[in-house]
Amino acid sequence: MDWWPGLADLDRITILSAPIEDRARLLASKYSHSLDETMREIGKKSQIAYVEDFELPENPTTLLPLRLIHNYSCLPVGLDEEDYLQLVTVWPPSDRMSRWVFAVSGKKPVWSLSSPEKISRAITENFGIGADSLDDSDLDL
Repeated sequence: MDWWPGLADLDRITILSAPIEDRARLLASKYSHSLDETMREIGKKSQIAYVEDFELPENPTTLLPLRLIHNYSCLPVGLDEEDYLQLVTVWPPSDRMSRWVFAVSGKKPVWSLSSPEKISRAITENFGIGADSLDDSDLDL
């Protein structure tokens, strides 16, 4: 999170310890900003494009396995003309995320940021909740 200077170490640790889909909300609440404002600012500071809307291809899991979609809270939105994998995510990706995407898809990722709510909703509507979410839930089955 070097791209966000001035953030106290304790706040940085708290944010980075949270699930990836909650990090922007925590950062927004720290500064009393809206989530959209914070996401745009994250995009500027991390030099990653912020996109308002995105569309999923017909079968997104042919581009990226469901496990990575759930674990990284990201969605493949297509391939560009140079055969790079276009992805939207809720938080700036780590190098490890990019390496895993390349390892499983054979394509270099090009990341964009988008609204955590829109991405979470699209994941839930298209793929359901992740099995790991059920493991952590309080449901007694």
